[in-house]
Amino acid sequence: MSHRLDPLLNPRSIAVVGASERPGSVGSGMIEGLQACAFAGPIHAVNPKYDSIHGLPCVASLKDLPEAVDLAIIGVNSAHIEGQLADAIARGIKAAVIFDTCYVDDDPERSLLARLKAMAREAGMPVCGGNGMGFLNMAGRISATTYNAAGKMRQGGNVAFITHSGTVFSEVGLNDWRYGCNLVVSCGQEIGATMAEYIDYALEMPSTRVIALFMEQAREPEAMEKALARAYGQGVPVVAMKVGRTAASAAFARVHSNADTGRDADYQAMFERHGVLRVTNMEEMGNLLALLSNNRPLAAGGLGVVLDSGGEREMLVDLAHDAGLPFAEIGAATQERLSARLHHALEPVNPLDAWGTASNFEEDFQEYFAALADDPAVAIAMFCGDFTWSPTTEGGYSKALVGAQAGTDKPLAALINTPMSGLMTAGKALAERGIVVLCGTASSLRALKLAFAWRDREGAARP
Repeated sequence: MSHRLDPLLNPRSIAVVGASERPGSVGSGMIEGLQACAFAGPIHAVNPKYDSIHGLPCVASLKDLPEAVDLAIIGVNSAHIEGQLADAIARGIKAAVIFDTCYVDDDPERSLLARLKAMAREAGMPVCGGNGMGFLNMAGRISATTYNAAGKMRQGGNVAFITHSGTVFSEVGLNDWRYGCNLVVSCGQEIGATMAEYIDYALEMPSTRVIALFMEQAREPEAMEKALARAYGQGVPVVAMKVGRTAASAAFARVHSNADTGRDADYQAMFERHGVLRVTNMEEMGNLLALLSNNRPLAAGGLGVVLDSGGEREMLVDLAHDAGLPFAEIGAATQERLSARLHHALEPVNPLDAWGTASNFEEDFQEYFAALADDPAVAIAMFCGDFTWSPTTEGGYSKALVGAQAGTDKPLAALINTPMSGLMTAGKALAERGIVVLCGTASSLRALKLAFAWRDREGAARP
């Protein structure tokens, strides 16, 4: 593809300003990340204190480079950024990444940021940052961040994540094993490239199935409208966490990245126009990304749920009512299949309280999951409960879900009511086998409601 952001996000050659061999430093982490990802093009280290860094020749400045590279990764503090960006522009470098805050102590008006934006605009240079973590192009195994993240760059990801928060860059982009990213961008202050442009770039990546945003502001509202409309037209869901709803958080956003978070009603209206799925917290976002990125889309119908607790069934029904989420009306044939294995004291209804005795429970639960998945009124069959109260049941429920999955093309899910209960043991193993893993009852149900809305498209933005 040919895109304005190609030299930034898919560079053929890179210069690393502030490169270092000091263990644990940003300067070392930038180089180590590129080398660990086996970047295929030339890497030039830039630091007047060294002749070579991590086996690479080192030059004193960008002006001394033997060639004009595509990308300069500028890992120096704010006092030196303006000069480095000027050198990059003068040398004919096509794009840059800036990490530092772009605020200096003797500049109370914060004019440095405005000057950097003017420089990038005049040069037509895409610049990622500042006050961010750079980017990771997982699909191309290109690292432009402050540390070696190669060990977390899974291949085959389909979520493009774009964030105004540097910390969330890692939390959502790297640390949730329930989905994989193909692109993670910390756009920060958007010196020379906007969130809308990153969305547009992600839509041209063949691997993108979902776009996720952690968003303070749309700095170019018309471009954002166009990008969101394009995503909806291409059938790519956009999941958005929009912050700055209150006066206090809006004030913090101005300090954080010079962002004007605007009127929340205006953003809500924009999201509704373009089918954006707005989440209220990070747990809800992770659950929704796990659902939307799964290889098995939601079928028609409602929820089909199996539990091992009568009390938790009551809680689930109450919370599903609050979320406006329907349970499937299962048919007579499904009820007969369930009755054939159920304890005599239990009813063949949905949601199903299925625990009778421990005898043959694994085979029984696999049949319960399979029976619900086979019912034409069920969109997704799921277990709702927890995994760690007994090692026997933890393994048994997992095997039952995976076994039932083999006989259907519908998604199967495990909704873990208390996230610490089985999340890092059974949950991780299930996600690796294609089971959707959801964490936290209420946020999981809200995420399911949004996923159902996207499936139905009409009213997708109105959860």
